[in-house]
Amino acid sequence: MNDKQIQMITINKTILFFLFVLTSFLSFGQTTDPKIQKKLEQAKYYLGSGQTDLAIQELNTILTPNPKVTNARWMLGDIYYNKKEYEKAIFHYKLLITNDPKAPSIIYSNIGEALFYQNKYDEAITYFNKYLAIPNISANNQQKIQQTLKSAIFAKDAILKPVPFNPINIGIGVNSEMSEYLPYLTADGNLLFFTRLVGNQEDIFYAQKMDSTWKKAESLSALINTNDNEGAHCISADGKFLFFTACNRSNGLGGCDIMFATNNGKAWSKPDFMPRPINSEAWESQPSFSADGRSLFFTSNRTGGFGGKDIWVSQLGSNYVWGNPVNLGPEINTAGDEQSPFIHPDGTTLYFASDGQPGFGGFDLFFAKKINNNWTASKNLGYPINTAAHEGSLMVSLDGSTAFFASNRKDGMGKLDIYSFLLPEIDRPNKVSYVKAMVTDKKTGSPLDVNYSFVDIETKTVLQNGLTAKDGYFLVTLPAGKEYALNINKKGYLFSSENYNFKENFIDKPFNLDIKLSPIEIGGITVLRNIFFDLDKYELKEKSFLELDKIVVLLNENPTMKIELIGHTDNQGQKQYNQLLSENRAKSVVNYLISKGINKARLSYKGKGDQEPLGSNTTEEGKALNRRTELKIIGY
Repeated sequence: MNDKQIQMITINKTILFFLFVLTSFLSFGQTTDPKIQKKLEQAKYYLGSGQTDLAIQELNTILTPNPKVTNARWMLGDIYYNKKEYEKAIFHYKLLITNDPKAPSIIYSNIGEALFYQNKYDEAITYFNKYLAIPNISANNQQKIQQTLKSAIFAKDAILKPVPFNPINIGIGVNSEMSEYLPYLTADGNLLFFTRLVGNQEDIFYAQKMDSTWKKAESLSALINTNDNEGAHCISADGKFLFFTACNRSNGLGGCDIMFATNNGKAWSKPDFMPRPINSEAWESQPSFSADGRSLFFTSNRTGGFGGKDIWVSQLGSNYVWGNPVNLGPEINTAGDEQSPFIHPDGTTLYFASDGQPGFGGFDLFFAKKINNNWTASKNLGYPINTAAHEGSLMVSLDGSTAFFASNRKDGMGKLDIYSFLLPEIDRPNKVSYVKAMVTDKKTGSPLDVNYSFVDIETKTVLQNGLTAKDGYFLVTLPAGKEYALNINKKGYLFSSENYNFKENFIDKPFNLDIKLSPIEIGGITVLRNIFFDLDKYELKEKSFLELDKIVVLLNENPTMKIELIGHTDNQGQKQYNQLLSENRAKSVVNYLISKGINKARLSYKGKGDQEPLGSNTTEEGKALNRRTELKIIGY
């Protein structure tokens, strides 16, 4: 939604408000003075035609000589309230109830709300309680003020306990004299996608990070940016899938729909609409794509929700079909509006904006975590991250330390600029690392399009999988708390594997891999990184079976292949001992394959002890590289 659309909505709301004022105050404080009545009619005319300043002048000509004309006072208070000139509104409202003890009960709630928006929480609470004590208040009004009363109580406490907040403008590479908003980073932090408003036109831009600064932003693609508005977007962790919002398209399903495009490593594809059941005849917007590629969160006002706009999620099935969207439930969604979901790459922490939970007024920023498949209660990010103004959206870097948002702060370069700040520790997501890999042919050095998967070794569940483009590049995020097996496969090549044990020892750094696949031919070799033994033992651990079974599949698919298993150790212990240990470990692998029906004539083994290290034996990381089992093709 652009500034012009927001402005039109604001104008429409203002007109509706004043129509309510015009009809409401007629039954209260009527005057019999024809001159005053004529001035009131003139003020009503100005108000109805949008000439608010003239209406104020006309009402003041009534009230200056006649301060107790209560319907004029009420009208003037409401005008200032709607203009957000709360001090003036409070002044006139208080005079009104002082001059007329029978003033309508709504005046008390209006004073309370005006005080609330002035951060005068104690006095606001007093007036809310006065209002709620009045008999025969409608259930809707009672519920509304009870919610605002909760916000006042919350804000009174929160403003006394400010959280660290020092926003920094991210610079001229991204920000301009125009409005920039809705920032979204790739997992490695090197690409920033955002929406820029040029005139009344929203387009998606991106900027690359060079050292610690952002290069000059560029328009994303002529296939994506059109004469219509494009925005409210998200980008996949690897930067290859884009989801964004398109409204009022002739071929769309609803008022706003979600579209997607893909990047093949060189260019973006022409976008297409997401299928049903994600898009519908309702309003769908503000997508957020999970880092594992299996969940799409978005905002919608479809039926079945808790309020106006709710946050929903659709899961991608094993058949690559999106499932029916599921409402995130009452811990996230309220009778108000929820918007701008951002699911962090940890897969369990959701940041979003809501105007239906206790806060500082308007939209505040919240977060919740998913534990045992259930969402925790939402937590307000606190003051001064949240204020009486509308806080629209937030995204958080992979390491959880830095948050990005848009604001029209005084130190900005334009209307809205993008800022970053250090997120308080208590509000950060779970720890996440990532693997960024380039896969090439070991002989030719040419990039390869390959299948890759990350498997939870404990549960043997495939957590993430995919197919690279022809550039051989992929990026996958790895949340803490699991042990992962990385498997890379391509027909005609030996598979490659890696192991990341984040269950026992999370490594807070990215992994940049240069993976060279060996063609299936005599002499081809690969390291088996998911074969495990206890210290000084050669009995296979059960979690090795996942990788060993891949060897069984490889041999069954290539019935003439003969292989040799080679064991290696680090340099701890005597050389003779290491030699025997490595040989016995290789023999254990051979025995397992025989037990699975592989002819022993196709298998051989040997140990090399610590003779051929891959890394330095002076570091734990180097020793881990040296303790390995290799598979070598010796016949084909």
